[in-house]
Amino acid sequence: MRILHTVEFYHPSIRGAQEVVRQFSERLVTLGHDVTVVTTKLPERNF
Repeated sequence: MRILHTVEFYHPSIRGAQEVVRQFSERLVTLGHDVTVVTTKLPERNF
């Protein structure tokens, strides 16, 4: 299944919603799903 998650900020920003989306997305990937996370662009993020 292809899944799209949206969250205002994401890793390396560690807060409540960001951490929930990160853990949930990573677990779905281990189950074989194709997960994309859409978030705000940050200059310190290189991935």
